[in-house]
Amino acid sequence: MQNLCFPGPALYGAFTIVKQFAHHQCGHTVPVNGAKCVRSLVKGGNKSKYAVATQDQSLRTQLRTMPGVPILYLHNSAPTLEKPPEVSTERADRWEADRVGLSREQRKTITSLKRSILGESEPVKRRKKKVAKGANPLSRRRRKERESGEQQAEDGGEAERRSRRRRRRVKLAAHVKEELARRRQMGEQAV
Repeated sequence: MQNLCFPGPALYGAFTIVKQFAHHQCGHTVPVNGAKCVRSLVKGGNKSKYAVATQDQSLRTQLRTMPGVPILYLHNSAPTLEKPPEVSTERADRWEADRVGLSREQRKTITSLKRSILGESEPVKRRKKKVAKGANPLSRRRRKERESGEQQAEDGGEAERRSRRRRRRVKLAAHVKEELARRRQMGEQAV
């Protein structure tokens, strides 16, 4: 029989980590499989509120059928908490409804009593939500109105010239300007 206090060199690292946590007696007198032991601890609604961390896929599928058992596992190197199964969410909804809310039958009787005693009530009008209607006209630039043909004739086409885009002058270095002037002079002398 192996000493239970020291499992051996193969499990030394895991054993030192496990010693940090509290341990609970499962109540099995005969040694059983680890998965079977965990299932026996959480069965019956998980009254001790255990969270099970395992890499065993078959154990995880069995635990998903039990309500109220959070399941942790490692995905690559990241610990992952599984989404609660439908069994757990349905149980939580039923528990909350029993604890806080009214049943459907109770709600129906209350509404029928209100109608019989108070009479028909008018439905409450809901306020409409405000919806964006477009750009703010004050923040936009106004368009210039086109002048009539008569005014253009009087201007002599000045408005049309003003609306043209101005050319941007390119700044040239002094030695380039001198070279261009020299070539211009040579071209005039040749004519």
